[in-house]
Amino acid sequence: MLYAALNRVLISYNPIEKLSASFILPQTIGEIIALGINSLDSKQ
Repeated sequence: MLYAALNRVLISYNPIEKLSASFILPQTIGEIIALGINSLDSKQ
């Protein structure tokens, strides 16, 4: 019941959610790349 209400609130804030996702995604991709580079550096 509570989850359905929260879901409805999230759907109503969908444009904001899309905006935040567009900021979060590049950040996480950058972090994944940084982690990959760090693990390559530590192997050498």
